[in-house]
Parts: sequence; structure tokens; C-alpha cells
Amino acid sequence: MFYNLVSRRSFFHASDLSNGLKVALVNSPASFDAVGLLFDYKNNNVVADIKDRLSCLAFEKALFKGNARVTEGDLLSKMDEIIGTTHSRVGREGLLLGGAVSPDSTCKFLSLLNDLFSSAPLPLDHSEFKRAIEFDFLDMKTKRLEDLLADMAVSSAYPEFGSSTVLAYNFFTAGNDLNDLDFQKFFQKIMSNPVTLIGLSSWTNHTDFVKMANDLLSDLPLSLDKAKKTILKGDHNMEKPKFNEDGQLRIPDVEMPLTHMAISYPGLSATDPMSVTGKVMQRLLGGGGSFSAGGPGKGMYARLYTSLLNRHHWLESAKCFNQQYSTCGVFGIYGSATPGYAKDLFRVLTGALVETCSRPITDEELERAKAQVKSMAFMDNEIRLVQLNDVSDQLMFTNKVTMPGEYAEAVDRVTKNDIQSLASRLFTGKHPNISIYGALPSVF
Repeated sequence: MFYNLVSRRSFFHASDLSNGLKVALVNSPASFDAVGLLFDYKNNNVVADIKDRLSCLAFEKALFKGNARVTEGDLLSKMDEIIGTTHSRVGREGLLLGGAVSPDSTCKFLSLLNDLFSSAPLPLDHSEFKRAIEFDFLDMKTKRLEDLLADMAVSSAYPEFGSSTVLAYNFFTAGNDLNDLDFQKFFQKIMSNPVTLIGLSSWTNHTDFVKMANDLLSDLPLSLDKAKKTILKGDHNMEKPKFNEDGQLRIPDVEMPLTHMAISYPGLSATDPMSVTGKVMQRLLGGGGSFSAGGPGKGMYARLYTSLLNRHHWLESAKCFNQQYSTCGVFGIYGSATPGYAKDLFRVLTGALVETCSRPITDEELERAKAQVKSMAFMDNEIRLVQLNDVSDQLMFTNKVTMPGEYAEAVDRVTKNDIQSLASRLFTGKHPNISIYGALPSVF
């Protein structure tokens, strides 16, 4: 059984195919299924240099351009026959390509995945890749600014860790070219590391899912011996990235009138015993924008609202973030204000984190934070693509799958002392990392 998992719970099953593909199925109710291929490249030999780290992004952009076995037109025709939505995500430790599909389209989607990864995609033009990164960055800054700041925080805290849009954007902004990407070499690298087919279904049992995978994905050019060797090694031989204390990442943007700042400290890995405590502490601090449309509520009793946003007229936003990976993490707060208040912004954001070590936590605060964490876990489980992302992260980071009910039990066990002990561990005696986007102040 892959990852040494023999599930004692009926919802999760996992096994190996003869070609080295790992197959994992989660049975959970929904009208649509979700299917995805997860390429785990967190081992250092896969993304060892800047070219490999950018190859992760470029590879995903080029997938539907076709390859030596199938043309772009054939791929698009196959997509038109599928009832559902495709989904791709390039993470710092893995690539996921999948979709939420009608049960009747599951076989067709597996066939599409086989076509996509039967060989390396055709070369991607440098200018085309650059435009794609610029579009992704524009999308983040206009629609998902919180994601952009969190990405910047991780990039600044661990400069050599994984791949991201921020990394690529800074690379091109600095005037660098990337005309010699070798997709064939990168393709061989990711195929020599763990590749997992993930399925989420309320209709298909594991035996049938394995049969479909055997029939439709047997052509994948996996390197069986290397894949098994990587599994046996596990994550203990992975090098933990070093946190960049007192580091700064600054990205100017003349179109942004505000200074957006992220203050980050070394956080928790997904396998840390205090991982769940970190998620409760994140919700305890909470936060958001200074103006909330739609009436009261939406976490407005969390600490960053009551202690910061309601007390400082110049503060436009303040929100806690908590990024966890297989061997490291980042915990912090991002906020925004006009450039003239940048020093005050830094002061109140760091103060809010350090205050968590000593300020008493009320029963009401704790129960509210726990309720939010649990409700988010259950609601995320209702959206197939969100659930697919979550399952892929769990398998990649922790080598197991925990469903919301079991996760809720762990949340209920978190105590006030756990939170304050964790806060002292993360923030006491540490120097924060700073990321700034938008209008750059002169004081930093």
C-alpha cells in the first residue's frame, strides 16, 4: 500500500499500480466526482535551481499546447466532451491537475490526463510565458490581494523554497530571459518522483477506480524504481528551508495608493503536533478590512478587529495568515495603510502577534475561533475542487487523509494554554520578515 497506509476507515483507500502510479480514493457524497493527478516534486533534486523552479509554472501553462502524441486541437476536442470543470494548481511542493466532473465523464477525464502526461508538452515561447505570469499577477493584485501578500511573505521568508507567481514575476521584472526551458528534462524529473491519482466520489468504489486507472493511465512514463525509492525514503531526508530573519521583499506598484505589508514569523509545518492549534490561533486573531459590506458579522469580533481595526482610523485592513508546508511554515499578519502610516502599521501588526503570548484568552474567544475553524472545514468539504486541493495537500504534506469530523475532534481539544504556548514559541525572541507591496514608504 502506498505511503504505508492501510486505511481502517471506509472512506479512504489507497494502492499501487504496476507502473508505479499511486491511486487514492476518498468516498464522500456529492453529485459530481473530482479527479486529479498530483505530481509531488518537493524533494530538492526536482526544483534545485531557478530554472527548475520556473519550469513548474511554465510546464503547467504549456500542458494544453499538445505534445508528441496528441495535438492541441485533439486535447480541446476531448475537453469539450467532458461535463465538468478542469482545475490546475502549481504549489511550492507539487503540481495538481484535475477537475470536477460528472460521474459519466470520469473515464473521459482519465483519458485526457493520460494524453496530457504521456510525454512532455511542446516548447513554450518565452514571451508567451511572460504574458501568462503578468496576467496571473494582475489577477492576484486585483482579485486576490491577500493571496499575493501571503505568496510574497513565503517568498521572502524562504527565498529558495519552491515555485510561485511572485518568483516568476520578480524574475521577469528584473529583465531576465528564459528562452532555454527544457520541458523534457523537467518532465523526466517529476515522473521520477511520486505521482498520485486522487479520486473523490460517492459512486465509484476503490476496485473499480483502480481498474479505470489501470485501463486508462497505463501509458504514463513513470520511473517505477525511483518512485518507490522516494516513497521509502519518506520526508525525513528532506532539507528544511532556513527562515530569512530580518529579510525584506519589496514590490512597488504606482497604481496602488496604499502600502500593503506582511509581517511574518517562522510558522508550523503541516506535520507539527501543534498544527491544529496554529489554525485556531489564526481564527482567534482573524481580521479583515476596515469596511465590511453587508452588515455586521463575518468575524468582526476577532482580535484584529476589536484591538486594531476598531481603534486605528488610518488602518485599512489587518488579517492573520498561516501557511503550512511539509517541513516549514509562515505565520503572520498582513495589513494596509497610507504610506505615511507605514511605521505605525509595522508597530501594530507585530504588537498584535506578540500580545497573543500574554493577553488572557476568554472562553468566548476560544469557542468562537474553534467554531469558525470547524465550520470552514465542513463547508470546504462541500465543494469538490476545494476538497480535491485539501486531499492533495494532506497526502503531499502528511501522507494521510483526515476527514472533517476527525479534524473537528482535534480542534475541540485545543486549549487556551496551547495557544499561548504556541504564540510564545513562534514570536518570542524572533525577528520578523517584512514584505511590502504597492506604495513603498521611505522608512523601510
